[in-house]
Amino acid sequence: MIQVPRVISSHRVFVREPSLERIPDVVFSQSYVHRLHALIENELSVDKLEISKRSTEALRKESKRKILERLNFDTEKLTNLEITVQDLKRKLEITEKSKRAKAVIECDKLKGQLEESDMTILKLFDLNNKLMKCVENSSFFDVNSSFESDEDGSASRRRISVQTRRISEKIARLQLVVQKLQFVLLKLDDEKEVRVKSTTSETRRRILLRDYLYNGEE
Repeated sequence: MIQVPRVISSHRVFVREPSLERIPDVVFSQSYVHRLHALIENELSVDKLEISKRSTEALRKESKRKILERLNFDTEKLTNLEITVQDLKRKLEITEKSKRAKAVIECDKLKGQLEESDMTILKLFDLNNKLMKCVENSSFFDVNSSFESDEDGSASRRRISVQTRRISEKIARLQLVVQKLQFVLLKLDDEKEVRVKSTTSETRRRILLRDYLYNGEE
């Protein structure tokens, strides 16, 4: 045993240093080791579950944001379509005053198509608003929701996504229809303008001829 001398109050004191040989080895029982491993695995499982839950919640929030963004964009499209259709109706009323049979037939046909487009816009507005309220108030995008199983919630989210896409597709087709109606009305207006110019030119020619004949008789 090594003794280390220390001087305290002019007296020499020897302090024994602990021997490493006397420290007993710590032995853990198998049951304790198993419990420790189980505890660690349980903690890791909880951490993984929490990470997975946060990741799922983030994905669902992003999905909800994109769907609402698309529905809002579709609402803007429908608003613009409604404005365009109402403007075409006003222009058609002016064009209808033409008494040409062909123009009257074309105007009647165009009027029916505009009315049909207007009704379609109103229906799509209604569907779009209902779907938007459903997304905003539903629990399909809430990870902590206990009302539905994950499978049911996933099916509901897919159904909403499909309905949103279908509304967008219908709006796109309606935009093409309204563009065609714009072209038809523009063509009718051009024909009317050409006809008015032709009538004005013919009237002016007759006036000039009459004046020429009248002056010649004098």
